[in-house]
Amino acid sequence: MKDCITLCGRAPNQRGPTTSEEKPILPAGQHDYTFEYKLPDVLPTSFESCHAYKGKVYYLLKARLDSSEEKVRQSKDRTFIVLSSLDLNSYPRCAELVQVKREKHLGCCCCCRCGSITCLLRLDRTGYVPGEDINVDAELQNHSKKEITASYVTMQQIVTLEAGGVSKQSTADIFRISGGKIKSGGSALYHDIIHIPPLPPSRLDGCNLVQIDYVITVGVLPSGMNDSIEISVPILIGTEPLLHVIPPGITVGPSYSRYSHSSGEIEDYSAEDYVRGKYQHVYTYYKALYRRAVTQDGECIS
Repeated sequence: MKDCITLCGRAPNQRGPTTSEEKPILPAGQHDYTFEYKLPDVLPTSFESCHAYKGKVYYLLKARLDSSEEKVRQSKDRTFIVLSSLDLNSYPRCAELVQVKREKHLGCCCCCRCGSITCLLRLDRTGYVPGEDINVDAELQNHSKKEITASYVTMQQIVTLEAGGVSKQSTADIFRISGGKIKSGGSALYHDIIHIPPLPPSRLDGCNLVQIDYVITVGVLPSGMNDSIEISVPILIGTEPLLHVIPPGITVGPSYSRYSHSSGEIEDYSAEDYVRGKYQHVYTYYKALYRRAVTQDGECIS
């Protein structure tokens, strides 16, 4: 998106007058120009990748004072934030329970089979907003002769960059928890709660160069194998929560917060921060939903 509004004089691509008498002149002194500009209805959310492959979406407002005299020319710019909407209620299937199961048969030497490993992953739904918790249930069964040396549950952000027919993809962990070993004939049950920090919505609608996806994955690494056995469930991160998850009588609205991938910290962001020139990529974050989830006595906190 690129556009230009001329507040005084002629536009940069407009042919000007030929004589100096006809050229617009801005008298000395202070001049205030009031203007407004309607953003297009579909714009991608401001975004900057923290992954190995850098990609970003940003918006810049630039004011320029043009003149034939170089010493008079000036320009100032200011970055601003755009947050697009993704209403989970427009995707009814993301409110449904999902369960995925995978069985992997392992081979031993001399082309003999030595049993199988079964992984099951269950989520109560696949649509969430930042501030909510994801309840993850996983079942691992080791029916093989090998020991499972490691197991894990992760939530990952996958960013795909496409340009000129070339596609690059990188992954960052939002959450990871590791489990212990599982002996031959043993099993393990996991119930984990993943808190969703402030994150950009899935897909990044309005941009065909950057794609954002989120997945929940459970995996195991059998002894003697270089690759893990994994099952994954894609989830949808939105900006408007599912209505049925909001308790009756509770009004929820988002704040705007920043999440640090390196430290895991969540920092509030306000209009005053922006006025002071503290620009950061911030996203919707529903504190009321988070506070209710962590309340031990079941009382609502607003």
